[in-house]
Amino acid sequence: MASTIPDQSRTVDPYASYNSNVVNNLTGIVTRGDNVLDYYNSLQVVSDSTSPTDTVVVQPGIAYKDSVLIEITSQHSVNFTDSDQYISPPAPLTPPDGVYYVVLQYTYAKSRPAPQASIKILTPSQTPTFANFTDLMFLKAVEISGGVIAGLYDYDGDVQRQHVKTYASGDIILPTFNQTRDQGRFTYVPTEDSFYLGYENGWENIDSGSRFEADTTAFSLGDLVRINSSGTLSLASATYASATADGVVVKIGTKGVVQTTGRVENVPIEGAATIAAGNLVYLSSYTPGSITNQRTTPFWQFVGRAISIGTTAEILFVRGIPEGSPAVGLSKFKLDAITGWITDAPYARMDIDISEFFGRDVTVDLYDRTPPNTTYPRIEPSNLEYIDDDTLRVWIPLAAISLRLDVCIIGKSLLTIGGSDVTTVSATLSSGPGNWLWDGVSSYYQDIDVSDILNGKAVVTVIDTATNRVIEPQDVVLYDSTTIRIYMPNSTETLEVHCTGDSNVGLTNNVTYAVLLEDSWVPSGGSYYQDINLAEVGMTSTDLVVSVRNYNTGMKIIVEDIEFVSSTSLRIWMPVDTVDVVVTMSG
Repeated sequence: MASTIPDQSRTVDPYASYNSNVVNNLTGIVTRGDNVLDYYNSLQVVSDSTSPTDTVVVQPGIAYKDSVLIEITSQHSVNFTDSDQYISPPAPLTPPDGVYYVVLQYTYAKSRPAPQASIKILTPSQTPTFANFTDLMFLKAVEISGGVIAGLYDYDGDVQRQHVKTYASGDIILPTFNQTRDQGRFTYVPTEDSFYLGYENGWENIDSGSRFEADTTAFSLGDLVRINSSGTLSLASATYASATADGVVVKIGTKGVVQTTGRVENVPIEGAATIAAGNLVYLSSYTPGSITNQRTTPFWQFVGRAISIGTTAEILFVRGIPEGSPAVGLSKFKLDAITGWITDAPYARMDIDISEFFGRDVTVDLYDRTPPNTTYPRIEPSNLEYIDDDTLRVWIPLAAISLRLDVCIIGKSLLTIGGSDVTTVSATLSSGPGNWLWDGVSSYYQDIDVSDILNGKAVVTVIDTATNRVIEPQDVVLYDSTTIRIYMPNSTETLEVHCTGDSNVGLTNNVTYAVLLEDSWVPSGGSYYQDINLAEVGMTSTDLVVSVRNYNTGMKIIVEDIEFVSSTSLRIWMPVDTVDVVVTMSG
């Protein structure tokens, strides 16, 4: 029969001296009077590699029981088929199924010989009354199934391994990880100004997700910095996308610290900016490393919100994705009737790559270029379907499979500035027979010079200047590569026309922006409206091309009205308040 008494030492054998009371009181300062293990893996119970079906091993470690420090100095085996290992009554050679407890048994008493700690087993019939055993400390729950050990657990219900509650410390230099000693340990390392937590397999810097070490000697506290092409730091600036901020300097030195998210102080403010607490803040393009509360152009980066303002700012730093004005806002794809259309009765379909655009925030128009057609009229497809964020599917009736189309798309580009840009050509078409020309059949027309737009392909918006409302003209055609012709049923209208397309003359830094309007429609006179703050989305005038699409289907819809309430407020009117729409503005 194996002994239940492991190799051990105790602080002071109680009978040897009444001074043991003093030592126990000192021990109680650490334990606060609880019966606890010294650290996470102290007296850990593991499977016996040679007899895993019936034996466990208690590893060395320290426990505090009745304020006596008890150190088990070597491994101790516990065999579940040995009846002497149980407290009482003795168990049979094959223990019945259930959950057993491996426990440390000890009671402080002044006696000779001095009491020793034992390692014992509680049976499943005894474990429900574990709290009544004042001489026991829980070490492990052991599940027996089919007469063999099936699992080891650190807790069973409310019964669990208890550890000293102050297992935290500091180390000048982070020590080599020792799993027995350091698992569950929390330590501060002043040479790194970082905290570490001991996991099962090693140290983990708890700041690693929000901080990194770098040479910051060339910077000041609070500077917004970026990682440059050489892997070192430079001051961040919104002058172009790759120069935007990755973090904020929070410690100066050759082993300085850059914080990549969270609350930071001493952030410099651009000289011309007047920032208040609560303002959204952006990276400055005027003063590198500083912030402003105005979105910069042509690039901008959102970097957080101001918490408090003095000579510098305290902000909640967020590393926003660098954004910029669209570089390619209009793309034209030639859909060839011979090779492009796929029969899908009763329709034909073709997929268009829109991967250069930001998500689905695009405005789509189709032009018929089937020979011998030379005016390229705009047509309505049977449907436009977004297969995913990179693919737009165009549907037409099967009978129209011989069509060849130009698909013109305006949207927010994912590309950087350096390619063709979007431009808007605006014109005022005045009323009167001297301006409107009779076509000899049924309509009046006026022409707009769009030579600044590549191939004359444009998205056209027509506004009645008397009501400042967007209207549908009788027809809009691309008369030739430099002329768009507007048809009206009479010659009494004065119209403002905006034609937006791919620039023929270089970069003009126009902006396309999309806003989602959901469930905040305001009832008014039997209709519903929502306002868009143009200043918030970076639009600076009412000289815009506006398109509205159903958010769920992607289809363009005709709204009740679109009006500019002021130079900074665009109002969208709908007949119902149950539709979510995407409003795309270009200008």
